[in-house]
Amino acid sequence: MTHFVVVLPFALPAVQQNLTATFQREGFAWWHWSGDCWLLAHNNDQLNAVSVRDWILRMFGGVQIQIAVLKIELPKDVPWAVFGPTDWGKWLGEYWENKVR
Repeated sequence: MTHFVVVLPFALPAVQQNLTATFQREGFAWWHWSGDCWLLAHNNDQLNAVSVRDWILRMFGGVQIQIAVLKIELPKDVPWAVFGPTDWGKWLGEYWENKVR
């Protein structure tokens, strides 16, 4: 499984909703509980930060946006901690650990 962090600062709520829906349609597992940041997981190990960034840029049709995409290689046991809604930790446990349940 391939993991990414996507940051799209200053995105309006409608843009965030559209981007989240597109991630879901394209087969990404996504976590978007905090503003302009998404955590993504996908079964396609050929994806990289540049391909994901360019795919998102094409969605915006040439409009100049600021974006950061980080591909993260996760160890087998990923340390993480959450203080917030139960759904935050549930998603991390399912998709952010380097295994598929």
